[in-house]
Amino acid sequence: MTIRNSACFAALIIHCLFAVGCSRQMSLETLSGFAQGTSYHITYWSESSLDGEQIATDIKNELKRIDKSISNYSDSSTISTFNSNSSLEPIEVNEEISTLFSITRDVSKKSFGCYDPTVLPVFKAWGFLDNSLSIPSKAELASLRQRVGINNIRQHSAGYLKKVLPDSHLDLSSIGQGYSVKRLASILETYGVDNYLVEIGGEMQVRGHKPDGVAWRIAIEKPHKGGREVMEVLKFSDDRASAVMTSGTYRHFYESHEKSYSHVIDARTLKPVEHATLSVTVIHNDAALADAWSTALLCLGSESGMSVAEKYGLSAVFIDDGTQLLIKRSSAFIANYEKSEA
Repeated sequence: MTIRNSACFAALIIHCLFAVGCSRQMSLETLSGFAQGTSYHITYWSESSLDGEQIATDIKNELKRIDKSISNYSDSSTISTFNSNSSLEPIEVNEEISTLFSITRDVSKKSFGCYDPTVLPVFKAWGFLDNSLSIPSKAELASLRQRVGINNIRQHSAGYLKKVLPDSHLDLSSIGQGYSVKRLASILETYGVDNYLVEIGGEMQVRGHKPDGVAWRIAIEKPHKGGREVMEVLKFSDDRASAVMTSGTYRHFYESHEKSYSHVIDARTLKPVEHATLSVTVIHNDAALADAWSTALLCLGSESGMSVAEKYGLSAVFIDDGTQLLIKRSSAFIANYEKSEA
């Protein structure tokens, strides 16, 4: 997939596998590997006997299938084929892409157009795909303006999208890892596993608890450009699934003439965001939605984003820069999630 509007490894996993004295937890099963330009780690356990090799195969096959559907890195993926098609007639994609587009469209509108999955041409113009900053001229941005906008792509019917302009592009990378986490978790659940932690590139979903009944513990990372430190730790011990998605500006940024440029583009201005918010963590029962919302709220920044989080009942944590880091938590987060000591 393309470079995501999220910071990889923005959330740290803290659970039994990395704690002293946990070797006795022999019932914990682990899977790991590389996918989508990053790594994935899965921890699960079940009182029932499971075919671990088959689960591992299913996980790998699902990751490959998702790449063939929504990866912008592959010219042969379904979404790349859609992007290269200049037809204004309905274009067949698949129900998966159609559904994900519907999610991003809804979040885009609720974020006042700050978040927009059609911003890929602007991302390219700034050189962010090549990791080489190239500041577009006003004329270039004006030319790009008509190509960017959620209304330039429309949902025609199940499995079909329609372009308003022939060069409209759709990028689902801001929701792709969250969706992938959701899909891998669903595979575990089809085998009857209801105690697990699934993580791809720092984006994760947890359910249940460890074999000894202790809660899963997940840390929110302190957003600074140096080493990795824990900001605060959350405890999860619930029969329901909880997705934890974090987007940040502090890992992916570019500097020129003593000015830093975030890799997060505000689709309303076609420029990198300049507010003080460094990271946003969203907790939701749907990992795809959590991923989209963490990017959208980061785009807005805490000043505007908090009111949006409150309006839609989102459990969100904003971390702002300043003389010291400032944490802002939404009402839903305060009501629903318990902190613990790191």
